[in-house]
Amino acid sequence: MDVGSSHFGVDVCPRSLKLNFDGSSEGNLGLAGFGCVVRDCHGSIVCVIAGSIGSCDSTKAESMELLMGLRELKNLKFSKVSVEGDSLVVIGWELGKSNGL
Repeated sequence: MDVGSSHFGVDVCPRSLKLNFDGSSEGNLGLAGFGCVVRDCHGSIVCVIAGSIGSCDSTKAESMELLMGLRELKNLKFSKVSVEGDSLVVIGWELGKSNGL
């Protein structure tokens, strides 16, 4: 059974979300921005976060967006979260540390 499907009218993925995040900068140190989309298990958008963070590198921009997205999910009291991003470095950092989110 696919995640997000229903069985006998019971939702099989209550309170689970997916966080897609990305960050970028103009050059190695340049103006940077970030964004993330949080979707429920049915693909519906729960929230969107985006912004500018001034001058930094793309790794810092990606790190900040992942952190902001995870904090928002914690505030919304979601416990089942999958994360998708294009920075293995940032995802590896977050998986390897206990940051008290």
